[in-house]
Amino acid sequence: MRILGPFILGLFLSATSVLALPCISFDANWNLYAFGVQGQHDWSFGTQDGWGSGGGNVTTTSSTNAPPFNGNNTQCFLAQFFNAIYVIDGDSSDPTSVHIFDADTKTWSIQSVNVKAGVDPTSITAILDHDTNVFYGLQGDTIYQLDMSNQNAAVSGQLSWVADESAGFTTTGYTPTMGFANNHIYFLDVPGNPAGAADIFVIHFAYFQPASQDYTPSSGNVFPATRGKTATIWEPATPSTPSLMAPVEFAFFPSDGSGTYIVDVVHNTTAQLSPPPAPPSSGVSSFAGSNTALVQLTPSGEVYYLPVNQTSPGTGSSTTWTKIQNNLYSIASVSSSTTAASGSTATTAASTGTATSASPSTTSKSDATSNIGLDSTSLLVTFLCVGVWSAVL
Repeated sequence: MRILGPFILGLFLSATSVLALPCISFDANWNLYAFGVQGQHDWSFGTQDGWGSGGGNVTTTSSTNAPPFNGNNTQCFLAQFFNAIYVIDGDSSDPTSVHIFDADTKTWSIQSVNVKAGVDPTSITAILDHDTNVFYGLQGDTIYQLDMSNQNAAVSGQLSWVADESAGFTTTGYTPTMGFANNHIYFLDVPGNPAGAADIFVIHFAYFQPASQDYTPSSGNVFPATRGKTATIWEPATPSTPSLMAPVEFAFFPSDGSGTYIVDVVHNTTAQLSPPPAPPSSGVSSFAGSNTALVQLTPSGEVYYLPVNQTSPGTGSSTTWTKIQNNLYSIASVSSSTTAASGSTATTAASTGTATSASPSTTSKSDATSNIGLDSTSLLVTFLCVGVWSAVL
């Protein structure tokens, strides 16, 4: 009977490998979404001014071409100029394609992508450049790029990942942690760098700065030399800056849970704020930023936000993470049951804001970054597998 052990373990791994890995994101109007909850629901929370009233406008949606969010490396990115959200590796059966959510029409489309040798969407770590709308991803010791042009929907034909530059540091054993601001990529936890330092890739000139940059704390401590996750803090559109300026700050959430670190890349300073409710090391968490808040979708399906004052991030109300929504996974299960019983189709009801449209700059090399929720079925499979495993050993 002992031979059944590996079989049961394989059955368990197969059951859990198809679990959804949802992500959280803002659109250009600062409406907040949680995509892919249990692989079939997109949640809209509206804008920040409605979150304090019990979660804002929370509704479920379903849409043709929406990814199941079951990839090994699902990542979501805001294309601010085009009010679109791009998803890398959102479908384990089609990991090379990029799924595009048009936030104006609330529709999904699938962009075919040609993956060149050396690029693996199931493991690449990427950012989306604000001005050029080009992905830059680190795979091994090479930076690759994927030009999304002006897309808010898929186009005919294929796009292609292409090699751009070699990494400016040793990548052996390195797990990329990449922040994005000011059209630069900030590599944290680079081997050999001390705490509070980053290596910088200048996107528009396609080169690495020759030395790492240190960031001085304006409050709290320097950020630790450890892996983690990041979220860009966006610049608001104003009458004096109608073209949507590139963001100049990003947040770093280290895996050790020591805090939330706001990195100001103009003044080369950091501010240490309260740590997120669930550190990245406690499970696969998803983070996102707007121009006034940071948001986390925890592994247990709870949504929290931290207000951010960009001019003085360590002051004011930016001290406590506040819950927007309780367990989305249990709510989604109830919603699925209700929808199935009634035979109805859920629809989108997202709050609508305003955003300024503008064209991004065009730049070339020469002129110049998921959550696991176990639903009742998966928990039952886990229980049965553990029980049988115990019985056969």
